[in-house]
Amino acid sequence: MTVENCLSSFLGVIALDVAIGSGLIAVLASGGRAKPPPAPLVAILREIRVMRSDDFALTDRFALLWQTHAKQLQARVGFLRLAAADVARHAEDLFEDADTFMEKSSTFRYFDYDSAMQDDPAARAHTQRWVNYVAALTDAEAPGLLDQVSLPDTGLVLEVGGNAGAFARHLLGRHPGISYAILDLPGVCALGRADPENAHFGDRLRFLPGDMRRMNWRIEAGGAPDVILFKSVLHDWPAEQAAELLARAARYVGRSGRIVILERGAYTSANLHELPFSSTANLVFSPFYRDPDTYAEALRAAWPSAQVTVHPVLLDMGWFVTTATERAA
Repeated sequence: MTVENCLSSFLGVIALDVAIGSGLIAVLASGGRAKPPPAPLVAILREIRVMRSDDFALTDRFALLWQTHAKQLQARVGFLRLAAADVARHAEDLFEDADTFMEKSSTFRYFDYDSAMQDDPAARAHTQRWVNYVAALTDAEAPGLLDQVSLPDTGLVLEVGGNAGAFARHLLGRHPGISYAILDLPGVCALGRADPENAHFGDRLRFLPGDMRRMNWRIEAGGAPDVILFKSVLHDWPAEQAAELLARAARYVGRSGRIVILERGAYTSANLHELPFSSTANLVFSPFYRDPDTYAEALRAAWPSAQVTVHPVLLDMGWFVTTATERAA
């Protein structure tokens, strides 16, 4: 059993979200006794193999999955339920008017970046919700992306919009000679500094709070980064502003460095893998995914002497890893 198995059906996601939110799953996973929930909920949990068919207990496979992936399950199930409600209510706007869809949908209020400019308890609690979701996605995506990210044996990686460190942890674990800095909003960086999963890396992982559009990345990072990396962040910005961020990267990266972009491609039939219910979470962002040529052309304009390569990767849908390096003489 995998996390993806648990996200494949509408009724399964709804039932699992209810069971997680009520504390039922946590109680059963700890060996405790809980009041039996209504029969329809039990029936669905048994159908998706979360509960055993012969008694009121978790299946062995789901119990193991919960033990190892509880945070990822909780974050992804909760967001998927939210996204599905927005798609069901506002599908016409999603397909015809992305701005109106954003105004109406709960999905985009969930990603309230204004709250992440602050670090008071209420703002941190709100930011923690979407930081957890982004981390859960990153942990699911990283195994299929890491082999496509070429890094030097040593040096500094600057991840722009790197969230609270999920992708950094994967790369630092694989490349023991590198150091890593994450540039993100103050509230996000505060959560990253407080995350015990990051403590293992000590001084190798630093957080640089601020507005990426206005900061001097070299000064903040303590020198010219050897790699500047963007993962799932450029689609958040209009094309002109995304190009400006890439121009800043070209200006701040070391002379022999590289720029790496990891993004889902444009939402087209040629770029889809399957359409399980879990793909609803990507559908809400579908108007903002772009063809990789958009980023490749922006890189060539900002860094005329660069060699730009694009490698497709098929995960939940089509991804592209776009890399720019100084062209060999």
